[in-house]
Amino acid sequence: MDRFRALEYFVATAEEGSLSGAARRLQVTVPAALKVITALEKRLGATLFDRSSQGLALTADGIRYLERCRPLMEQLAEADDAITGATTRPRGTVVVGMPAFTQLDCVLPSLPRFHARYPDIALDIRTVNRLTEPEAAAVDVFVLLGWHEAPDMVHKRIAQTSYHVVASPAYWAAHGMPQRPKDLAHHQCLAFRNPEGTLLDFWEFDRGTEHEAVSVSGWLESTNADLVLGAAVAGEGVARMTWLRSRERTTC
Repeated sequence: MDRFRALEYFVATAEEGSLSGAARRLQVTVPAALKVITALEKRLGATLFDRSSQGLALTADGIRYLERCRPLMEQLAEADDAITGATTRPRGTVVVGMPAFTQLDCVLPSLPRFHARYPDIALDIRTVNRLTEPEAAAVDVFVLLGWHEAPDMVHKRIAQTSYHVVASPAYWAAHGMPQRPKDLAHHQCLAFRNPEGTLLDFWEFDRGTEHEAVSVSGWLESTNADLVLGAAVAGEGVARMTWLRSRERTTC
């Protein structure tokens, strides 16, 4: 197996969220991409993607593997740049809009590497959560969660996160760990209300081809995700949060 080719196909599939998207990006057929991914999983002895009618989603092993692979791919790209020595380098100021927690958890660790690779680019990073905010009018590039309605903009999926259902160890000890998603209907579930005003109280779960959904309720709901997460950490109920927001503060 060509290990570099396998990593390239894996990263492309993870970032595109589908084999068809990876195949288009790599300019190969879908069966060719599937063959490489299947061979990689066989060599590792691990399942990297959960496959369902909704598409592909990284497994826990897949998420860990992607975290290790992406820096290697970036280092190889930097090595190529150093050798080819492009005669003209990108320069200028780029205004980037993104949520505050994305800036800290995703972007900050990569800023030194970005600056080393593009020393003539100045970044103006602004806190923006929605395209409708006044600050968004001055932004060149958005890094946002979800798929925002903006037909006049180019959309590209650059990463995919997962939702985790979390509570404190004390809460689970007192109320019992749910065995199936439907068991959450009997728990105090703390719901987040998104910026559009929709209460996210219908939680869906997929495992392979199996799908289960549950309507939840609880004593607290808020448009502030950090408040909802903080209440869960304090033992006041169960929250559903993205892995990015919950990874450093919770025990699942």
